Amino acid sequence: RAGRDVEKIVLSRALDLVLNDRVFLYGNKTIIFK
Repeated sequence: RAGRDVEKIVLSRALDLVLNDRVFLYGNKTIIFK
């Protein structure tokens, strides 16, 4: 269960960044602006 919770948190954070246009996929690299 703990693993699943961590997965959910990581996914929601990643989604948050994508929705806020702070994550850009460039080739095989991921650029995150904080």
